[in-house]
Amino acid sequence: MRYISIHNSVPGMILARHVWGPRGQILLTANTVLKDSYIQRLLDLQYSAIYIKSYESEPVENLVEPVKQQTLVQAKETLRSIVDIALSSSRIDIPKIVSIVESIVDQVLGNRDVIYNMADIKAFDDYTFGHSVDVCVLSVMCASEMGMNKYELLDLGTGAIMHDMGKLFIPKEILSKVSHLSADDWDVIRQHPWDGFQFLRRQIPLIPAHIALQHHERFDGSGYPRGLEDEAMLNLAKVTAVADSYNAMTSDRPYRRAMMPHQALPIIVREAGRSYNPDVVKAFTRVVAEYPLGSLVRLSDGSTACVSGATKGIYQLTIASGPREGESIQVSRDSELAIIERIE
Repeated sequence: MRYISIHNSVPGMILARHVWGPRGQILLTANTVLKDSYIQRLLDLQYSAIYIKSYESEPVENLVEPVKQQTLVQAKETLRSIVDIALSSSRIDIPKIVSIVESIVDQVLGNRDVIYNMADIKAFDDYTFGHSVDVCVLSVMCASEMGMNKYELLDLGTGAIMHDMGKLFIPKEILSKVSHLSADDWDVIRQHPWDGFQFLRRQIPLIPAHIALQHHERFDGSGYPRGLEDEAMLNLAKVTAVADSYNAMTSDRPYRRAMMPHQALPIIVREAGRSYNPDVVKAFTRVVAEYPLGSLVRLSDGSTACVSGATKGIYQLTIASGPREGESIQVSRDSELAIIERIE
């Protein structure tokens, strides 16, 4: 399976994974042979990449993921409906939120050795709800790696999935602005954690509400809205701060294209001890693949390979060129043979 830019797709390629629409519908099923019209439709919807088969008979079922793709799609749609109701009634459907989070937590705990191993595939306008669900998954995975118990994970997941509720009160023209934000725009943006907290605090437990309040605070006190330093932050909020930043970096935004994981993770690591808690960063890098499934990479011996699987610290690779073409190998951080770059 290969992960490629939509601009590099051509008719005749075969999809390796479903392409889901922004409303939770399947636009194209796995095993679909691409046509010009399909590619154009995906371009019109501003999808940035797709998964294609490496060879025609390659199986597409039974991919092991920390949280099933269908669960993520259902969670996004449920969250969308919850927000629609909240906008009109100012009330949050707490049982539905709890149900979403419990499902995510249970799947993460049931797949402890599985890492975040897929690059995100979504339409450009699916960011709001996709981001919230992805931050929930990443936060729960990171906290589980740190040894937090299920009750902590449920609080964390609830706060993480609701962390951006304050953005409902930001004018859309600011959120979708392509040009540089003005000082006044930034004042409005920096208000959203507080607005979200005020909206949530009477409806959900205080710990999840404080996670939403603190997700833009930073280790050195440079964050907002209150400029809290590390020791003043909730441990759970420290996790969401990293997950939120990483997912924002790896998602398409109005003003820039998404980074790939191998570009975003080093930034997170560099900011350990400055923007982010070092212990959280260390755990986060253990549960997120720098080179996701389907990436084409160059190895230190000059050969190229496709990432066919990954667990904590180990990549399963299929050699694509070189003397060992077709051979399946494993590479770890301690291996003499190493991944040196992703091939675009």
